[in-house]
Amino acid sequence: MGLARRTRRLEAWLFLGIILLASITRFAAALRRPLYVDEGLSLTVSALPIGQELAFLRFDFHPPLFFLALHALESASAPIWLLRCAVVVCGLASIALLVLIVRLWSTPRAALIAGTAAALMPSLAFYDTWLRMYSLLGMLQLAAFSVLSLLVRQPLERRRRLVLWAAWAALNAAALYTHYLAIISLAAQLAFVLVMRRSLIFETLLSTAAALAVWPPQFPPNDRPPPVSRNANGGD
Repeated sequence: MGLARRTRRLEAWLFLGIILLASITRFAAALRRPLYVDEGLSLTVSALPIGQELAFLRFDFHPPLFFLALHALESASAPIWLLRCAVVVCGLASIALLVLIVRLWSTPRAALIAGTAAALMPSLAFYDTWLRMYSLLGMLQLAAFSVLSLLVRQPLERRRRLVLWAAWAALNAAALYTHYLAIISLAAQLAFVLVMRRSLIFETLLSTAAALAVWPPQFPPNDRPPPVSRNANGGD
């Protein structure tokens, strides 16, 4: 019993070390790197009044959730460094969720290795400091899969299962309102259930339908403005 307690305590300290390592690499970059053009676009769009912002985003490639969250922070006069720190927090939460998911499906050692790799991965560290929607999207997708993992792996009482299915649907709906590529993650989770636990396919389809039911208002419109040609004679 004492050995098991010491092992859990060591795992907890190693996990905190991973989060600290990820925090150092991400906050250091977030606080010293200049703005990129795409980040400037995010700030410009989110600074618009809500009505204009939503009207613009109807003809943009990205759904509005990230921009609305950024708008709320900008309305509170949050400085750019604080906005970037908020994005970093989403990235750190993603690492914690990754460790949880690997821990559920494998061993504590594998979970710690996965967390360390994610903390040190240069491309992931970059996107976790970028004022775009990718850090938020990753956090929502990993949160959805962690909930699904709990539902698939562990026998739960009916009330708790209903709460978790509702949470899974809400997380996927939020991901769809963050980036259209979230539909790929949702499809992958459906395939996962088909392979791992077919007995849950009815609940999964029902929750998927609930997530998709709130998505059509943001579905990419077909009446996008036509591209402007640089040459009236039809050339480039």
